[in-house]
Amino acid sequence: RSLLSEYLSSQLELTSEQRFALDETLSQIHEWHAREELPRYAEVISAAEAVVAAGLTESAVQDLLYAVELRLRAVGVVFANGLAPILATLTPAQLVELELVLHEQHNEDLQEYATPIEQERLAARRKRVLKFTEEWTGPLDERQKASLDRAADAFPDGASLWLAYRREQQARTLKLVKEGDIDALREHLRHWFSQIGR
Repeated sequence: RSLLSEYLSSQLELTSEQRFALDETLSQIHEWHAREELPRYAEVISAAEAVVAAGLTESAVQDLLYAVELRLRAVGVVFANGLAPILATLTPAQLVELELVLHEQHNEDLQEYATPIEQERLAARRKRVLKFTEEWTGPLDERQKASLDRAADAFPDGASLWLAYRREQQARTLKLVKEGDIDALREHLRHWFSQIGR
């Protein structure tokens, strides 16, 4: 079983049939990803190496970011197509459980991302930006970290808006699951999962 399957099962008590369907779906997604997406990632990496060798420009970086965004959108669409039928099988009791889990997560995120104390918000944002950046670049030196901190401080503080948007998307998902409209649910998830920073 995959880590994602284990995580979802830990958040929601699934039936054996639902766990089997989830594992099968994730296995198929993994095979598709290895077959279709990994070669495209290699192309993006090769393009990035060529751009670095030629000298970075703003337009070249934007082109690379767009190429990465396209790949993330493709994964989001495939996940939506696979997960929608499984979500549609959730029972009323499971939906109540899921609503409680989402509510608890939302409250935890409010404390982390939208604390009313400005300095705590800035510190948390710096930490997130550094973690995300070093996942791509490897460890930064102190000069680079200071520069990244200044850039993070200049970002618009949109955490509250982001949390409200995600909460709205979660509520829409639950509503569609309850209504049993798989096609509408699939389309909603495609739109949501294919967005960056959702």
